[in-house]
Amino acid sequence: MLKNIDIFGLTLQAILMLSKYVGLSIMKTIEEKIKCAVKTNRLNPEKIGERYWYNYFIRTTELVWSRNLHDGYKIEVYNEKYGEHLATVVI
Repeated sequence: MLKNIDIFGLTLQAILMLSKYVGLSIMKTIEEKIKCAVKTNRLNPEKIGERYWYNYFIRTTELVWSRNLHDGYKIEVYNEKYGEHLATVVI
């Protein structure tokens, strides 16, 4: 029954598909920004902890596979104002 709702010429199913796509594209661009910043040395993942970075609040965690074997970094990105989780990037 909900599939027949028409808003501005779009069905509810089309609106839901568009909203998922927009959410994924935002996460993708943040992930690309983080990776580019690490590559160009504008963001140092070796600084472990929480801090503000441009318009984002980020939390960097070192990933350790087993007993002193370094496995990379996990960077969690949050909205600065509302604390909403935007993306998680593993480098």
